[in-house]
Amino acid sequence: MKKSYFIGLIALAIGLCSSSSSTNSPILYKLDTKSSTIDWDVLDQSEQSQKGTLNFKSGNIKFDSKRIVGGFFYINLQSLKCTSISDAGFNADLVEWVRGESNLNAIKQKEVTLKILKATRNGITDGVDDYTISAQVNVKGIKKTIEFPAKVTYGKKASFKGKFTLPADLFSMEKDMNFSIDVVVIKS
Repeated sequence: MKKSYFIGLIALAIGLCSSSSSTNSPILYKLDTKSSTIDWDVLDQSEQSQKGTLNFKSGNIKFDSKRIVGGFFYINLQSLKCTSISDAGFNADLVEWVRGESNLNAIKQKEVTLKILKATRNGITDGVDDYTISAQVNVKGIKKTIEFPAKVTYGKKASFKGKFTLPADLFSMEKDMNFSIDVVVIKS
């Protein structure tokens, strides 16, 4: 009787350990490409502000107890559109310039990757957290680490909103490019 009781306690302890370790493992949230948006702006060659959009190709964010522990996004450079110029010819010229070799070089590199290296929680508000994101960005085959603020909300769906700049001097571009991302990820 004592032996079976002891074996039962061991089995219970193993069960508790395995269930607690599985709840502490990161939970993967996959990117909802249809609900997620990217806006960009850049000063053109005549120093006029131009704006547009891009699409995400894929991505995810990993959460552990409401903390971001990693993630990545692939941004499709072929989807780049200009929304600030109505003239079709000037619009096409601007898109060609932004996608060109002196800027994003979309001919050689079809996407920009953003890999979350670290997310530091700055403050806690009910339902919304402020983070400083440290991310490795790969543009034109040049990998650099940037930091930017982000707001994150949780649930079955989570949202991730942030704004960052790709400095021209770091990425061998003519002009700095600013990005505003509004990401929706769904628990997988």
